[in-house]
Amino acid sequence: MKLSSMARYGRNLEFEGDTLSVWCFSEKPLLPDEAPRINLQEYSGLGSGATTLLASYGPLPAGKWVRLDIPLESFKNQIPSTEDVKFTARNLDSIWFVQGLDDGKEHTIYLDDFRICRRADLEREPPAAPTGLIVKGFERHYDLT
Repeated sequence: MKLSSMARYGRNLEFEGDTLSVWCFSEKPLLPDEAPRINLQEYSGLGSGATTLLASYGPLPAGKWVRLDIPLESFKNQIPSTEDVKFTARNLDSIWFVQGLDDGKEHTIYLDDFRICRRADLEREPPAAPTGLIVKGFERHYDLT
């Protein structure tokens, strides 16, 4: 499976951050060895080597959405070289998933909300839930006070 960034004529997206964040869900427990392998490719066609999706997380529990934060440094150049050409996620074009198991079992994983972000931003505590919120519904809108 290939997931590509949105292409626009004359404009390449540039991502900033050091972490690939993605939400995952499986109806059955999923061990790291059963998870698909993932690799990245930039606009130039240069790709990273593959890593196991759950390599830095461990087993995925059944029936629970889990956010995986994969450090981009875990994606190494696909072909080691002495040249200065190195894969950079800033120019990310696509994310590839490959299921390499031949065990005769079905392995299904749902993936959502892919982001390239800074790890420090992911580790911040969310703000407290608002208190004293009043919602008044109308035909086409809501007023929040």
